[in-house]
Amino acid sequence: IEFAFPPAMKNLAEVNQVLKAKKSDLKSSKELLKVLWVSGPKDHGPDEHDYPLQKERWKQLLSMADSVEVTTVSRWPAPDQFAAADVIVFYWNYPEFNEENGKQLDKFLQRGGGLVYLHYAVDATDNPQALADRIGLAWGGKPKFRHGRVELNFSKNFNPITQGFDKTVFEDETYWDLVKGSKEINVLATASEEGKDIPILWTTTEGKGRVFVSILGHYNWTFDDPLFRILLLRGIAWTGKEPIDRFEPLATMGARISK
Repeated sequence: IEFAFPPAMKNLAEVNQVLKAKKSDLKSSKELLKVLWVSGPKDHGPDEHDYPLQKERWKQLLSMADSVEVTTVSRWPAPDQFAAADVIVFYWNYPEFNEENGKQLDKFLQRGGGLVYLHYAVDATDNPQALADRIGLAWGGKPKFRHGRVELNFSKNFNPITQGFDKTVFEDETYWDLVKGSKEINVLATASEEGKDIPILWTTTEGKGRVFVSILGHYNWTFDDPLFRILLLRGIAWTGKEPIDRFEPLATMGARISK
């Protein structure tokens, strides 16, 4: 049996340091941002892969922002849900993913939709290539993983999602040796495994659409880490073509922070 314990809390000073990074001068592009959070049944032990819990917590958290409508689904979204959403957050593995599902993502992205993939949502066991071709990398083939301390090294490739970040440590899980897709990815942060730098955060695009992927997200406490929250909230804003700091006031609400 593998046991894990909550890591030390981030302190307020380091959180504020990131939040002080240059803010966006963009104005909201939408009167109402419609976010769809996709979940499924929990599939791991205590505090791990708790898709239902995070679905409810993040629906409540995101709904605290102005002009945001959050809906949830505990299965693959229906066509009308794809049509209604501006941003879709996937936190749930879907091993049955196939090319038809991929075409749904293509259509959504080409019209300008935003996709956010978290942790094991990159799993497409039956057809990893189909998912990798849409989001950059996917779980399949002979992937590797490790639980424990993860030190993120942030790329010099500019993206507003990672403004203010340098090196940050999380207690979570890494994946590597994933199936590669057909499109280039912009790697935002890496971790070291087996002597090589592996992608942990990245983005890609398709048509007018944007994709943000985070391998982090194994434990519940990661979602309560204010620095992870900043990355995720910025990722949602970026994929939705919104000002990058639109949701940052939510980063510290109920988060694990020490003074």
